[in-house]
Amino acid sequence: MYQRHYRVAELEKCNPELSIADRPYQIEAIKTIAAHFQNERRKALIIQATGTGKTRVSIALTELLLRSSWAKRALFLCDRKELRVQADDAFKQYLPSEPRCIIGETNKIDQTARIYIATYPGMMNRFTQLDVGFFDLIIADESHRSIYNKYGDLFEYFDALQVGLTATPVKFISRNTFNIFDCETTDPTFEFGLDAAINNEPPYLVPFRVKDLTTDFLRDGMHYNDLTDEQKRQLEEDLGAEEAQNTTIAGKDIGRKIFSEDTDRIILENLVNNGIKDETGSLVGKSIIYAQRQTHAEHLEKLFCKLYPQYGTKVCKVIHNAIPHVGSLIKEFKKADNQFRIAISVDMLDTGIDIPEVVNLVFAKPVKFWVKFWQMIGRGTRLRPNLFGPGRHKTEFLIFDHYGNFDFFEEEYQEPEDTGGKSLLQTTFEVRLELAQTALQQNHAAAFDIAIELLRRDINDLPDASVAVRRELRVVHQLQQTDLLQRMEARTQHLLANDIALLMSARVLYDKQATQFDKLMAFIERCLVEHASCLDDGRDQLLAELDRLAVNIQAVRQKEAVIAEVRSAEFWQNLTIERLETARKELRGIMKYRQQRTGPTYETATTSTNDSGMQTREREVRIAGANDAMLYRRRLKDILDQMVDTSPTLQKIRKGETIAETEQTSLTSTILSTHPGVDLVVLNEFYGRTADQLHLTICEIIGLDPQAIEEHFKGFLHTHPTLTAQQVRFLNLLKNYIAQHGSIVVEKLYEAPFTSVSHEGIDGVFSTDDAGDLIAALKPFVRVDSKPTPA
Repeated sequence: MYQRHYRVAELEKCNPELSIADRPYQIEAIKTIAAHFQNERRKALIIQATGTGKTRVSIALTELLLRSSWAKRALFLCDRKELRVQADDAFKQYLPSEPRCIIGETNKIDQTARIYIATYPGMMNRFTQLDVGFFDLIIADESHRSIYNKYGDLFEYFDALQVGLTATPVKFISRNTFNIFDCETTDPTFEFGLDAAINNEPPYLVPFRVKDLTTDFLRDGMHYNDLTDEQKRQLEEDLGAEEAQNTTIAGKDIGRKIFSEDTDRIILENLVNNGIKDETGSLVGKSIIYAQRQTHAEHLEKLFCKLYPQYGTKVCKVIHNAIPHVGSLIKEFKKADNQFRIAISVDMLDTGIDIPEVVNLVFAKPVKFWVKFWQMIGRGTRLRPNLFGPGRHKTEFLIFDHYGNFDFFEEEYQEPEDTGGKSLLQTTFEVRLELAQTALQQNHAAAFDIAIELLRRDINDLPDASVAVRRELRVVHQLQQTDLLQRMEARTQHLLANDIALLMSARVLYDKQATQFDKLMAFIERCLVEHASCLDDGRDQLLAELDRLAVNIQAVRQKEAVIAEVRSAEFWQNLTIERLETARKELRGIMKYRQQRTGPTYETATTSTNDSGMQTREREVRIAGANDAMLYRRRLKDILDQMVDTSPTLQKIRKGETIAETEQTSLTSTILSTHPGVDLVVLNEFYGRTADQLHLTICEIIGLDPQAIEEHFKGFLHTHPTLTAQQVRFLNLLKNYIAQHGSIVVEKLYEAPFTSVSHEGIDGVFSTDDAGDLIAALKPFVRVDSKPTPA
């Protein structure tokens, strides 16, 4: 009732708090979401590249909704504690006056706060303490289908506006995710991707160069029969003759199945010698090496200390989750001015960590998933002014790809089907259902009765308080109170597989190890009923699990007779479903006493066998949207800016003076001789100018200051808070056009790309008076000539 009376009616005509989010695309994002909510939509999806300020947009949107009485309390959800800490720091910095509550630090929730920050699991354990109307806004970071499958109750329970955030590019987001946020097509509510951020003038993110370096072992693997006699001798010396002669390891497994000192030496030396250095040029800048696994990371650190004892662990350190106090180590790496330059990471610095000083990324491992690969690349994209001294900014970063990842994603990769991240309780229920269906087909009465009883217990364990279960409560009660399960008709099987199985994640998982054992035993029982060869695999896995039980635990000793029976040949020769079920009941409670695997059961072999055939190349990775004219313009501007102080011709052009044809020819020749491949004439032709107008193109380039254009349009947006989302979008297109082309003719405002906002161009977006204000603001950039502008 309060909102209906007092909230701002035209939300999109309010600017966000500019001290939080003031970039043009951030203002457009917030106004677009505001317009969305204003039009009575309840959900929105924002796609923003890593490093473009998703958290700032979230905070600014929250502040706007609080200020305009659209919201009283907001919840920010993320998937890791480290990100929860980062989000809390950001909200504390930008909204210090709003009381905050970190959900998960205690079991109770402070209900007097306005801003709430939680991880998904932390919120799932506590959300029923709150009323369904407690939150007015929920912002979900890294939103995708598996989040909603696993934590869907949060979004069903609370009656709130919902905003999903993700850095995943559109083409790799499943259609289900778009459906979750009520996007009718695969178009998000707002998008500002990596290509838009890098191609902006000036760039919001820095581009990268890729250098591939491979060796014989990395390309072709390590196969004993293919080695030279000298390599064979060394391998036999390192591994022993028998093991060496059986060695056949694929290139992607170097560093996982075997450590090749020579291969890793090449990788480390390549970084130290060819990576981007610090401002002194003596030591490599902040760098992340992505290692295969923890032991590989430790091997690389040890090898680095051997190669560079003068640096040692002051410069190079391992970061993985088995390191004590790893959080303080990450904080140390984040500090800009220290000797800790090389972090060898295993799954700790892949996502969510912001370190703008990173200038080198080393892929010393293969990566299998496109989204994760680009999240890892995103660790280097952030801007860092004055990184190499005053006025010497970070303008690019290097990627050293040693495992052919770019080749894999360009040539072989196929996006896996989105399975939605099933819970252990769901997959266990599904295996039990398969057992019941198989028993029904095979007419195996004992197995069928056991499976039905297990399924019934699982269904009886469903909590009525769960939002998801409540939605299907009538069906759940039918299954609990009637003989539907016993009859197991086709309709019931479909219901169990497609509806009831999804509800299993609402149950409480009390004993993970016992449930994993239940799943394994259901698998073995199904294989027995089906007379399938998978029974041997199940038997081997079961015996391996029994071998891991700690014999010094009294509870395990009490089950020695049962364990011995299951291990016996007689048990498997006279196997019955009843004996398997008895063993499951007897042993499930002690599976928590299995000794944990801390890694491979064997020490990874290391060899110093010489690795040869090193091949290097610089790969051209084009960012979508980067047209040749824009790339030419950027490169030429850098060249001309360096020449202007020593070139009388450029000085005359900058002053607007006419130059002779001979001076123009001389200037072009100078540029071509010092920078082959850069031709002023190409850019001149792009702008539709004749040869005698080349000086106009040069004048535009050297007189063009993308940062000044950015500030000009930013100032216009800041002083016109009542602009609509559509008008802000038009202005951002205009800013980008002028930054790329240097100027504009008024007629162009009625052509593409501006007709993408309205088919009438400027007249369809602005009123006559507003259009006049805009044209007045464009005066410094308007060109009056009859030359055609490029489409």
